[in-house]
Amino acid sequence: MGLNTEERYTRAVQSTNLRVSTETTRSDVDVLIAAGWSKSRMGQSLLRLAGEYDGAARSGRDTPMDAAMFVGKLRTLPEVRSQLGLLLARWGVNSADDQALRVIAWWLHKTCSKCHGRGYDVVPGAGRLSGKICRPCCGSGQTPIPCGEAGRRLASYMDDCISRARQSIGRVLGR
Repeated sequence: MGLNTEERYTRAVQSTNLRVSTETTRSDVDVLIAAGWSKSRMGQSLLRLAGEYDGAARSGRDTPMDAAMFVGKLRTLPEVRSQLGLLLARWGVNSADDQALRVIAWWLHKTCSKCHGRGYDVVPGAGRLSGKICRPCCGSGQTPIPCGEAGRRLASYMDDCISRARQSIGRVLGR
């Protein structure tokens, strides 16, 4: 099974081989060129941020120093936070930058920490699921979106931007 557009973009951004070749089809360079033609700049930035997050998350964060270094690896975070903060401010939200950061943090890691995204409580010591729905996430497997209605609206906007970027990249690559 092939990689989806987001996985291909993430791999291309992290690639060390950026040679253009007519002998291969859909190289990492082709994916980056397709992304450059996309009209959804915010979608591209969010794809890049998600890729940076996934790459940094694999390195682990056991101490406060590790966590600080982890956030430092997210080079796209300040740009995304700023743009989404401006959008929230335009919508009349107080503390827009802080609210944007909270929604971005949720968006990057939505999984409920109690049930690990399964939607049901884990039986202590058994490592299997019980029949009880996880209370913190109400069985959804995701933590609630922060910041109320503004957070839901911003999360929807982010998902829309990602969707447009994926479609644009896929269209250019000729799926």
